[in-house]
Amino acid sequence: MEEKHDLLRFQVDGWCVWPLLRFSVGEHLRNLKITRKKVKKNYLDLISLTIRDIAIILTLKKENLVFRVYDSNLSEKRGDVYVDIFFDDLISEMDGWFKIELLTNPAFSKARKNAWFKSNMTSSAFLVASRLLSLYHYPSDVVRAAEGVSSALCKYDDLKNFDKNRIIRVFSDFYWAKRVYDWFFKRTRPDKLLMVTSYCDHAIVAAAKSVGVKVIEFQHGLITPWHAGYSWSTYANYYRESMPIPDKIFLYGEYWRQNLLINGFWKVEELPVVGSLRMDYHRHRNVSKPQNVIRLLLTSQNLDVENVLSFMVHFLRECCKQLPNVELYVKLHPGESDKDVYKKKLCFFPNVKIVASPEPPSTFDILLTSHLHLSIASTCHYEALALGVPTIILPFSGHESVLSLTQTGYAYLARTPQELIEVVAKLKDLTVPRHVGRAFFAEDALSNMKKELTL
Repeated sequence: MEEKHDLLRFQVDGWCVWPLLRFSVGEHLRNLKITRKKVKKNYLDLISLTIRDIAIILTLKKENLVFRVYDSNLSEKRGDVYVDIFFDDLISEMDGWFKIELLTNPAFSKARKNAWFKSNMTSSAFLVASRLLSLYHYPSDVVRAAEGVSSALCKYDDLKNFDKNRIIRVFSDFYWAKRVYDWFFKRTRPDKLLMVTSYCDHAIVAAAKSVGVKVIEFQHGLITPWHAGYSWSTYANYYRESMPIPDKIFLYGEYWRQNLLINGFWKVEELPVVGSLRMDYHRHRNVSKPQNVIRLLLTSQNLDVENVLSFMVHFLRECCKQLPNVELYVKLHPGESDKDVYKKKLCFFPNVKIVASPEPPSTFDILLTSHLHLSIASTCHYEALALGVPTIILPFSGHESVLSLTQTGYAYLARTPQELIEVVAKLKDLTVPRHVGRAFFAEDALSNMKKELTL
């Protein structure tokens, strides 16, 4: 579809705008059963944050590095502080940095107040300004681009909800957000912008690149050859200079680089393998597993929740008969803020503990003390193996993405609750060799990152 209709030819302010829709269109076509719960906005807090951000903007000075972070990055507590799992170990050794925080989940408000390195400002002022400006005016190339893209998408029955008006809103928001960020980068004049999920944050990427700031994305999750945020083909090479994409992607391991190289767009030098700061921290911890129980960790993904819970209820009922010494932790995804749906289904089992994302213990804290990990199609499958924990793939929406992991011999597909019980019965004493994890997560991430940032 992308190549047939030459969708990258449509531009706004000199930038290809099809990337703004590509991820949402791709996820729509995958038809994943994602539970979306609207977060109630506190407009008084938004106004307060906006005023504070404006005051900070007026005092901006030159910074070497700008970090674009999410509040949900603060998913681990070390001592009395919460740590940004992607950046803080690097920030602790850097001078001249500036953090812009995007607020996505009110459940992380406590973590924000007790962060190791607090953000300098939120993105509230940028969001409010760009939204207000886009309501009153947008240039004609926004309309032309929206008409071109919508006429192509509407040829497909599954994409008719991507109508012209919806696309105009996306493109006009991008236009004004980029203009606002242009002003920010001209004031701060950083050398580099470091961020995660660039495919959801195109305006700041385009603004940074417009003024010569190098954009570096840190891998944050699964990267497959068909991931809608990265799977550009050789067709896109012609438009490379006009696409709001990062200059480099810092990858966890060689496995992920090979996934990106398959389609012929990304270059080897754009894909340095650096590892993970979070993984290195936990690899060096000496933590023992409980001896009197078989501890399982289920990491949720906000995917196919009802079917996952039904599966686990059947599993737990049989466990009472066949494996009475099983203990289950359920750790919620950072995008989930409500434990009630899990409590309603699992509250009858005393051997189940449900932990929200910002609550301790962290995912890795539980992983290190678990005998087995379970999820559908999560980066946690790979993280578990890197920490020596065998992993189970649950047979629900999107699980095909990680089926190749079963070839390692330490990941298993459990098609039924009984199959899960059979695997659990055999796995208590199994450990994963270190070389398996190194393919997914290189070691010595801090040194690797610092080296790449000086190039």
